[in-house]
Amino acid sequence: MLDLRSLRNNRRLIVFSICLAIATVLWFLNALSKSYTAVVSYPVKYLNAPKNKFIVNDPPEKFDFLVRAHGFTLLRNKFSLSFSPIVLDLTALTNESNKLTSSSYSVSTASVRERIAGQVSSEIEILQIQPESFILAFDSLGVKQVPVALQGDFILRPQFEFASAFRITPKMVTVTAPRALLAEIDSIYTVKKTYRNIDSPISEEIKLEIPRKASVNPGQVLVQIPVEEFTENSFPVSVSVKDLPAGTRVRLFPQEVEISFRIGLSQFSKVTARDFRLSVSYHEITQGAPKLRIIADKVPASVKSLKITPDYVEYLIEKN
Repeated sequence: MLDLRSLRNNRRLIVFSICLAIATVLWFLNALSKSYTAVVSYPVKYLNAPKNKFIVNDPPEKFDFLVRAHGFTLLRNKFSLSFSPIVLDLTALTNESNKLTSSSYSVSTASVRERIAGQVSSEIEILQIQPESFILAFDSLGVKQVPVALQGDFILRPQFEFASAFRITPKMVTVTAPRALLAEIDSIYTVKKTYRNIDSPISEEIKLEIPRKASVNPGQVLVQIPVEEFTENSFPVSVSVKDLPAGTRVRLFPQEVEISFRIGLSQFSKVTARDFRLSVSYHEITQGAPKLRIIADKVPASVKSLKITPDYVEYLIEKN
């Protein structure tokens, strides 16, 4: 008996739920069939700038429209507006707008309402557009070549060093931009990258950071960073006297000094004492210096962390 009563109650609940759902759908359909006003936003795309001109300000990226349409239309467009930008022809706008200066214009959105309406669904009536006006500012385009600057963090493993200068190919890139902006650009930077525990040479294409409202060609460069393992080496090198007057002899104590340095393994056997030139200046003797500072006049490019021991020498003057 209880089961029959429960079954009857459940049936009533199901019937009630179905009726409620049908009523809700009918109410919703009736509501959507009516006209409403609402504010919708359209993205804006600007094309066809005047010849050799470039926009240098920031015109609106979207327009807010007060529109009237049926609920069905508003609901349908709600899901498609972000994919349907309003396209404005810049050359046409400059011909039809109020000219403020030789390179700037005031554009009234009311004056282009019909053009905009033609790109919107015919079921939507545009009542108002915000902003009511906006400024278009142009500058002529310029072109110049600038050097590429590498930026990044390069962390080497112990005992490894950069074998030589970094190489960037190409070293110069071509920048096209409004002339006012171009005057401020003196270099183009690579995208910043971080390398850790480097123990081998790096050769990689790296993209460039492109300034806003500019174009750069090419948009990336080849960066080559020579890296190798370094070791220490040392040997004695003789010291000479520069600018020594004729008939004057100077004895140095010591005549030879020890040099020590770090060098890449690939260059270790190629560097000898003859690749270095050390000297002291006779000018310091004329100034009465008690000791003379040793100067490294010639050092191979592959040598790093050069140390001279001792770095000063004593002297004795002998005249004929």
